[in-house]
Amino acid sequence: MRDNGYQAVNVLADYKSMNWRWVPGYKGYYQVSRFGEVRSVPRVVWYQCLRPDGLGFTWRWAKLTLKGRIMTQTADLSGHFTVKLSKNGISKDYSVHRLVLDAFVGPRPKEMECRHLDGNPMNNRLDNLRWGTSGQNRVDMYSHGRGRGQQTVVPIAKRIKKRIQRAYRSSGLNRGELIGLFSTLLGCDVWQVAKVLKSVKRRLETKSGKI
Repeated sequence: MRDNGYQAVNVLADYKSMNWRWVPGYKGYYQVSRFGEVRSVPRVVWYQCLRPDGLGFTWRWAKLTLKGRIMTQTADLSGHFTVKLSKNGISKDYSVHRLVLDAFVGPRPKEMECRHLDGNPMNNRLDNLRWGTSGQNRVDMYSHGRGRGQQTVVPIAKRIKKRIQRAYRSSGLNRGELIGLFSTLLGCDVWQVAKVLKSVKRRLETKSGKI
């Protein structure tokens, strides 16, 4: 459940109350809510495929109906949620806080960046986000104890690392949810848990032959 270390809306909540808007550049494909959720919308995709015609095979157009769904978000090493969006066969990762501000506030002003007012990089609710200068962002980080040298570094025992690794493989929770859960339970910074998950993910991909 998404109730550890950050706030997020239940995916079963009434969509109207969440106030969905189109993701800029992805109208007809994806929407983002003021609570920081991203969803794909139902749509029809036409593609070419080989079909038998009695004398062999020929290329024909076929229709594929895609269902809408809440998109999975993952946390990077800094604790910010990202989501992968695809259009015309091209996929790209986006910061969720950037999508929320772009859709509800407007494009990023020159020399501005996203501020998380409560200091929690996982809280992407609209009322927690603002465009601001890098100086304002640094002030926010230090005021919430997240500035350079202020992060809470807690030694993570090997047995705890193994527990995190087992949870990653079998709990059914995504990477962002595990980071929020264990960083809260251990009282450490999110990047420490993210680092453990990154190492176990690399080992699993090596064993499966992906890398």
